[in-house]
Amino acid sequence: MNRTRFISTLGPSCFDRKSVREMVKLGSTSFRINIAHVEPGYVTETRKLLKGIKVSGNIGPSIIVDLKGPEIRARFPGVKEFSIIGNKIYRVGEGGSADVILTPGDVISQLEEGDVILLSDGRIRMRVVSSDGNGVKVRARNSGVIRNNARVNIPDKELNLGAITERDEIFLREGIKEGVDFFALSFVQSAKNVEEFRGKIEELGGDQFIISKIETKTGLRNSDSICRVSDMIMVARGDLGVEMPLEEISVVQKNLIHRAHSYGIPSIVATQILESMIENETPTRAEINDISNAIFDGADILMLSEETAVGKNPIRAVQVLNSVTRYVESKVRDFPEPEEFLGNKIAYAVAKSAKILSSETEKDIVALTRSGSTVKMLSALRPYGKIFAITSNRRLLSRFYLYNDTYPIDIEIKGESVADITEEILASGLFEKGTMLIITSGEPYFPFGGTNDVRCVIVGDFIGRGYAAGPGCSGRVTYNPRGKGTIFISTKPGELIPEQMDGIIFSYRAPLSMMENLVKKGKTVVSSAIFRRMPEEGERITVDKHNGMIFH
Repeated sequence: MNRTRFISTLGPSCFDRKSVREMVKLGSTSFRINIAHVEPGYVTETRKLLKGIKVSGNIGPSIIVDLKGPEIRARFPGVKEFSIIGNKIYRVGEGGSADVILTPGDVISQLEEGDVILLSDGRIRMRVVSSDGNGVKVRARNSGVIRNNARVNIPDKELNLGAITERDEIFLREGIKEGVDFFALSFVQSAKNVEEFRGKIEELGGDQFIISKIETKTGLRNSDSICRVSDMIMVARGDLGVEMPLEEISVVQKNLIHRAHSYGIPSIVATQILESMIENETPTRAEINDISNAIFDGADILMLSEETAVGKNPIRAVQVLNSVTRYVESKVRDFPEPEEFLGNKIAYAVAKSAKILSSETEKDIVALTRSGSTVKMLSALRPYGKIFAITSNRRLLSRFYLYNDTYPIDIEIKGESVADITEEILASGLFEKGTMLIITSGEPYFPFGGTNDVRCVIVGDFIGRGYAAGPGCSGRVTYNPRGKGTIFISTKPGELIPEQMDGIIFSYRAPLSMMENLVKKGKTVVSSAIFRRMPEEGERITVDKHNGMIFH
């Protein structure tokens, strides 16, 4: 599985179990429902569709319900299309004698002189020149033909329209009932939108994570406070490209990804990732470059929309995304971490320590978490090793697959202290004996949250330790230079040293020249080994190259 994760949008082109299975195999760990194009009941059907399909073990893909939000539309009474003439004055209102009717009507009273109105993805620009009790007057800045019910953007204007619509709430209730994992909130303007929405989820008995979509200039301006209260953010480049000059989008993308990581949350890059593949079997060179740059920027997740929902080549689109991601990640190992962290400083310091240990020892991290915050923070720091997430809250397992290079582990935890839980992990058989792990946790783990502990542990029984050189190895012990083992233990100076072995352990101080010669030949060497107990002939042991530890 790639470190960068994929979201695929469901739709007519892929709403079958065979397609979903193929997309999961190719790296799709989450499936999105865009409620703008479906009817109530679709969430329930999606849950049935995904039943029994697993990403790994017993853990299935997560489900995202993307709510439409308070979208503004322009209607033109009695016509399918309306011709706008540049420099002409038009009346905009809620109805009556208005030339242009905006819905919802609450927008009209919030418009002021100087506000800009963009119609149909910005093709027509208008500016408010005056207002009265019946609406506002606007001057068209350019000419064009607009279809009825066209999309409207009012850039850099914080509008009080609420977080969700009545239709959104129908899908919200259905999503909570079906136990989906995420709700994506559209047109987020402020932290207040997110907090009100979270309150609504909790009021209805849900615990879903919130993905805040940054797709307006207002949302961008308030992105710091939005990141602070969100579980993830989405860089929604489509609407951002309407409200802002297109040349600014790439910089905005980089800054939003960086800001999200500063708050310890993941970021999603969306819109036109592989748009040409809606019709074509092969992507453009520019699209491949766009994917690569998003990964270099530090994006945690890449999202396919129409490419999989209605495209002619949904499986092929995921395949391309997978192959490009795999190649880029094979060339770059070290991704930048946030220059500053704006959350819990103690938890950050512990997570940073875990990253340093992972980098220095080239070992993986096991994160014990109750709420998921530990895992999010570690993922944002981009440690060298994989992040294995263990939690008592089984509702979080599928969600962890959207975190960069994170792998949930489905084991039942019975212990209450970090020491007890660590013993359970080591005894679970999930990790090979001799494996060193870096474990982060809160102490005590279950009663409270908050990461405040990091430790290194070895899977297996500690036998002894010495001064190690070479690559490290595992194998069976022999005390006979011509024995059948692969690790020779020398207990007395002057005896024959068999160079055909993978490893040589000296229970005394070995000559430096001999050690250097053996290491040059690719052997693992341990000098001055002290044993808690002497290994038996034929016993399987492991030698850690970093610290010279020997264990069964």
